[in-house]
Amino acid sequence: MEFHLSVIKLSYKDACALYRFYENNKLGCLLARREVPVLEEAERILKKSVD
Repeated sequence: MEFHLSVIKLSYKDACALYRFYENNKLGCLLARREVPVLEEAERILKKSVD
């Protein structure tokens, strides 16, 4: 099995929605569990710095 990674640029909301969409398969669930908390923390930090 070959695995190809690529970089895509998404807004915070789009990225979270995409991770949630793919949570129903094993790899998607693994990635969502790892990446969504990081995205949420980054969003909190960015909002805090703007205020």
